[in-house]
Amino acid sequence: MSGLRVLAVDDEPLALADLGRMLAASPVVGDVVTAGGGEEALDLLSAATFDLLLLDVRMPGLDGVRLARVVRRFTAPPALVFVTAHESAAVEAFELRAVDYLLKPVGTARLHETLLRVRDLRAGAGAAGAVPEGGVGDGGAAVGAGGVAQAGASGAGAALGA
Repeated sequence: MSGLRVLAVDDEPLALADLGRMLAASPVVGDVVTAGGGEEALDLLSAATFDLLLLDVRMPGLDGVRLARVVRRFTAPPALVFVTAHESAAVEAFELRAVDYLLKPVGTARLHETLLRVRDLRAGAGAAGAVPEGGVGDGGAAVGAGGVAQAGASGAGAALGA
C-alpha cells in the first residue's frame, strides 16, 4: 500500500513549511502538497484527490471551517484534520466529522498518531470496497513520493458563493 496523499493548508508560511517537512519525513505519507490559503486549497482539491486534508482554522478569505464545510459535500471527501493554535473551533470541527484536532505547535509523535489513524481508516475503506464517512478517496497527485509541492495561488474562492 502506498503512502497517504496529503494536502496541508495554512496561511502562516513558517508553520506550513514546518508541517510540510514533518509530513514528508513520515513513513506513512507518500505525497505532500501545501497551500497558503483556502481558495488555493479548493483549486487543488478540484484538480486531484487527497487522502487527508490538514487545515488551519483561521485564515483570511476562505477559512478552514468554511473550507471543511465545502469539502464535506464532495462525493469522496478526504479525511479532515484541523491544525491550529485556536481551541475555539474544536466542537465545530468534530461536527464536520474531523478525524482529529491538533493544537500548534504540533509534535512529531502526535502528528504520527493522527497519520496512523487516517491510514487505518483508509485501509478499512479499501478492505470494505467503500469510502467511509469522512474517509479517504482514490486518485493521483502529481508529486513525487515523499516530496513536498507548494501550489501557486489562484482564485477558486469566487466559485464558492459562500
